[in-house]
Amino acid sequence: MGNFTQHRKFKNWGHLVAYVAVFFCAGCLSSSLAKHKNASNTRSGGPVNSPSAGQSISTSENSTPSTDAPESTDCPIKFSNEELCASISWNLHPADNATGEFLIRFWDLKTGTENGPFVDPKHVVKSRVWMPDMGQGSSPVKVEKHKDVGGQPVAGTFRATNVYFSKPGTWEVWVQLMTDGPDQTVFEQGKEIYEY
Repeated sequence: MGNFTQHRKFKNWGHLVAYVAVFFCAGCLSSSLAKHKNASNTRSGGPVNSPSAGQSISTSENSTPSTDAPESTDCPIKFSNEELCASISWNLHPADNATGEFLIRFWDLKTGTENGPFVDPKHVVKSRVWMPDMGQGSSPVKVEKHKDVGGQPVAGTFRATNVYFSKPGTWEVWVQLMTDGPDQTVFEQGKEIYEY
């Protein structure tokens, strides 16, 4: 008997048509035409940044369109609606079979800097990772209020753990401000992009 993966016979032409459609659509999604700045992303998923793996790029994609000038490096992730900036700083970079962790710090867009003073957002903070080239995320990122050595919460600082990049490539790390309550929705979000 021949190799099953090389000699598969289709008993139903409908399956063949479905396979062809899946491969065709997958090719369309990876096309550079679908990745331009104004392309609509209807897939759900998450994001990434790993300075140890090479070049990192910062960008911000808020839930509401912005006509502002390009982002400055003084505000790596901008949340226009809540008038905040945020940054990601890695404590532990993800590795082949190990998770990473980072801190998210927020400051006032008009009066603060990357060095503080840090302020808490009015919304619930979440994070997710997403590999756009593959159209997939990774394990859920856990975000909690960061605490000092005495166990006290640190203003405007959140700790993200369980950050895992499942394969090499471009990853997005998303920071999301969510509405509170049982049906949390994204109020505003931004990302940093990393090569792993």
